[in-house]
Amino acid sequence: MSSYLEPRTVVLRVTDTDRMTLLEFGRALAAVDVRVPEVGPLLRAAFRPELDADPATFERGLELAYAIAWQLERRADPSISWEEAQTWDVQPAAPTPAEIEAARILTQGDELVAKVAAGTGLPPEVAGALTMSQVGALGAARSGGSRTARRQRARVRR
Repeated sequence: MSSYLEPRTVVLRVTDTDRMTLLEFGRALAAVDVRVPEVGPLLRAAFRPELDADPATFERGLELAYAIAWQLERRADPSISWEEAQTWDVQPAAPTPAEIEAARILTQGDELVAKVAAGTGLPPEVAGALTMSQVGALGAARSGGSRTARRQRARVRR
């Protein structure tokens, strides 16, 4: 009979990465020497074994998952070391339908904020706080006013 200790189980949702601070995210990437464009493919390789990733990619993906879990767990206990985190049993949790929908909406919302910020020159945090009617009003103002106002000006010019 073996005397191995049971590893601590840590459940990690893919959507947990959206809640990380930039510093936490950066620290997780630095711990395993991963670049930002590699994150998606590596997490897919780790959490979706049916994709049949090569062993090295699978291992790097798992290391990244552990580094993310480590950073999130450090919120409660900053003394947790990377060495300790590597002894855990990090388990992926399948996202719920509500989480999938929230991620879809959030992604669309991020794209809209980026478009509004680019189109108006406003900082993203300001653009993201605008209502849809304010976005429409800004667009109308930038293009010379509302359709009705443009039609009225066109009639006057004739």
